[in-house]
Amino acid sequence: MFKQNKNPFTNDKSPLRQSNGEEMLQSNKKKEYEDKGWAFDENIDPADLELSAEGQNQAKFLEEYIKSPKYLERLRKTNPNATREELIQERNTRLSNLTNPDLVKFMSDKDFDRIYNKGPAGVYATDELIEYDKKIQGISFPENIHGDSVILRPEYAENYYKSAPWRYKTIVAHELSHAVDEGGDRLSENAKKFIKDHTKQPEMEYENYYVEPTEFAARVQAARYLLKEEGIYDAGTEDFTKKHLDKARTKPNIKYDRAFQDILKYSKSDEDLIKIMNTIADVSTDENDYSNYV
Repeated sequence: MFKQNKNPFTNDKSPLRQSNGEEMLQSNKKKEYEDKGWAFDENIDPADLELSAEGQNQAKFLEEYIKSPKYLERLRKTNPNATREELIQERNTRLSNLTNPDLVKFMSDKDFDRIYNKGPAGVYATDELIEYDKKIQGISFPENIHGDSVILRPEYAENYYKSAPWRYKTIVAHELSHAVDEGGDRLSENAKKFIKDHTKQPEMEYENYYVEPTEFAARVQAARYLLKEEGIYDAGTEDFTKKHLDKARTKPNIKYDRAFQDILKYSKSDEDLIKIMNTIADVSTDENDYSNYV
């Protein structure tokens, strides 16, 4: 049996559910937002926010994919010596990481900009890293930020007065994927080598970030979500082909998505990307037992 947890992605007590659209617009006027940041609005506490419907769809996709027969099949192919019980136990670990009820948290844009230098739309941060930043770096975090956390900007919450940039709509799937592989800590050396063998060496040093194994794998999961949403490919039931890739290139919602563009740009070729899509299923810390991929 898989570990049973309450749904970590919804919060029925959210004040957002108790406010109508007009109240929300008045509460989040542009000037108030610029002056104080959304989380400082007297009517809203970031700890009470819930993930948007779109974000919940992405979380549900990841959960269903990890539970799928195809996922277990890929684990079995890359772990011929593992027993079925060992494979299921490993899959349960991934599900537990994903369904942690305290995983997803929100932070005001003002705090996000202060702590993360106006950079990302979301981050995955371990409790150890957060505590290090607090004690060693002297960074002050909001009270709701603690434990292993996927931290998102407020535009990924339900009923926020502005939407997330559509090219970055898969940020939720991306960051949740980092939680599944624990920020890359569960990646085996074989997994890292596999991704390295099928991705390009970037021309610019700053681009090395995009081919880090956990970053590339997270982008693959985000792309898989879009492919299923567009009715092109279901990672849980089928293998990825050139036909799927060619069709994806014709869909604006996919071809202009940043995650999809990144995996196209940094794969050595279409054939290499197809191999990645059909091999990356799960990861492990033990090369001798679970030398497989996320």
